Amino acid sequence: MKKKLNKILLFLIVFISINLIFLIFQNTKAATNIYVPLNGTYTFTESSSQYTIGDSSIASVSVGSQYNYTAANLGTNSSYNGEEVSLDSCLFQFDLNSGTRYYVHNNSVYLRVGRILSSGNYTYYANSDTRGTVTTSISSGNITFTSSSIYLYFDSNKFISSAYGSANKSTFNLYRKVQSGETSSTEIPGFVKVTSITSGTKYLIVRKDGNDYYLLYPSSSIATQYSQTAKIGNKSGVEYTITGNSIGTTTLTINGEDYLIRVYDENTILDPDSNFTDKALTIGMGTTYKIKTNASNIVWSSNDTSIATVSSDGTVTPVSQGETTLIANLNGAKYSIRVRVIDGSSSGALINILIDSDEDTIPYYNPNMGSTFYELVNGERIYGYLDTTSYASAD
Repeated sequence: MKKKLNKILLFLIVFISINLIFLIFQNTKAATNIYVPLNGTYTFTESSSQYTIGDSSIASVSVGSQYNYTAANLGTNSSYNGEEVSLDSCLFQFDLNSGTRYYVHNNSVYLRVGRILSSGNYTYYANSDTRGTVTTSISSGNITFTSSSIYLYFDSNKFISSAYGSANKSTFNLYRKVQSGETSSTEIPGFVKVTSITSGTKYLIVRKDGNDYYLLYPSSSIATQYSQTAKIGNKSGVEYTITGNSIGTTTLTINGEDYLIRVYDENTILDPDSNFTDKALTIGMGTTYKIKTNASNIVWSSNDTSIATVSSDGTVTPVSQGETTLIANLNGAKYSIRVRVIDGSSSGALINILIDSDEDTIPYYNPNMGSTFYELVNGERIYGYLDTTSYASAD
């Protein structure tokens, strides 16, 4: 009997331990990266004023007073307790095509109001990453969206999708950002409700349900029925300002959430908020250059493959002398790198992929400074290295 009890006790201990490990793993969240320039600042909002900083010699923290603001939460389910997003990130631009048809988009996400057939069943969606138009109809300030008899639809379960047939159509309201001299709406502070569309203007696409306001969110995901909807809510928070004191990395913890603060030198690393526009790379015939990135979904292309080609892993190969442009497409955001192919090579230092504001000179990467990284978009990093030291000098 004693042996049997010991076995049961051992089983319970193992079972509880496994479940505890699982719970810890489930609640472990990767730290959010924040890049701060040396002697510069980075500002963001959090709900709590309580924090700890690992090494204040690398980054110091100042906390402002509490204030109220309006934001939205993404829909993971009907409780809408997903990620908080700004209302500005939910704006759709309306560009007139003809008549009452508009291109309604947020970057590369388009309001399409459509459906796809899979295994005999239709999946309806509001947004798509394929460019296209929708037809609008406005009456008494209420707007409907349709495409091929499929209408934008607000479901009884409180999410925005689409449905076939006019019997299932829903009406929405448009809000744009308040302008100088205007009075903000009380329901969505900072925005005003409009009754007409001006081409080229950005609007929130809003559905009121009871006392709650829901937004069409610019996502093409159809992972769940709530993927393309956000819910507006009044928030309170405090403003954090991070100052970069010395190059390095430290951890800031706010209300149990970790932020990895990375302080960098702007003289050697591209500012994280910049893009690759007007950046250049000079490369000699007979050499290659690999643009290494931790972003797995970058799509590379060359505007002129007779000058230089770029492979799917970012390897640049010169073909003939001349200039062309490489395009990095990451989640619909496009960044350009000018490439100049020349004849001849030297034993110069390794070259930096990025240049400063003087487009006639190419600063070289100093190998004694270690590896560098360049922010591309949405937390993804991209940086370059050469696989040969045989390289041409700059003019």
